[in-house]
Amino acid sequence: MTMDGTVRYRALSAVEADQRFEPGDVFEPAAAGIGDAGVRQLLNLGVIERAPGNDRSTKIAEVSLHEAIAGLDPNDNSLWTKGGAPQLAALRRATGRDDITAAERDESWAAYRAAHGGRSE
Repeated sequence: MTMDGTVRYRALSAVEADQRFEPGDVFEPAAAGIGDAGVRQLLNLGVIERAPGNDRSTKIAEVSLHEAIAGLDPNDNSLWTKGGAPQLAALRRATGRDDITAAERDESWAAYRAAHGGRSE
């Protein structure tokens, strides 16, 4: 994270935005022309990860579980368990949190289904 609180990410695969980032490159999404939705999508795909030194008090990393579930591709079976719930790894990538428990996921998933009727659309 930079001094002003901007979250930095590391490319795990090549990323093409306003500029090209190779695996291992660290960048600030806004400076690269990548918005919050783009960051969430790249995290979900496993193309980027939060760079070391970031803390969870930053705006992009604090995606709610509800937002993370809504952002998952309902047609990508690798993001969902056999029982239909979101994979913990997918939620952890989308939120930037590595401390999400199955119980926390299950509670958020139940609330999401009640509000939206199943998988994200």
